[in-house]
Amino acid sequence: HDYAWLCACFAGIGLGIAALYPYGILLAKQRVPLSAVWISRLAAAALLGDVAFPPLIGALLPTAPRTLYWAEASVVFIQTICFLLVAWLPQHPPPGIAPDVSLRRVVA
Repeated sequence: HDYAWLCACFAGIGLGIAALYPYGILLAKQRVPLSAVWISRLAAAALLGDVAFPPLIGALLPTAPRTLYWAEASVVFIQTICFLLVAWLPQHPPPGIAPDVSLRRVVA
């Protein structure tokens, strides 16, 4: 009975933070000039985390069951901090648009 509620809570947290990843990429693209190489590196790092962390947590669960709670809380905390850091960056102008610089005619 308690296990079903626990699974439902983790599913709710996962669905709640799932939107941060694609929105984070769009937000980062507005703030930092990203190329296809950087986006592919970001996707590769995300896949590496998806592959590495579940087995590590699974290995720790038999000896330390509270590891799951701390792992979920850590992921949410780190993801929120990264999202806020990117959101606080100044917006980068789109390619092809010159920065707002006033051009003055110099009279000799």
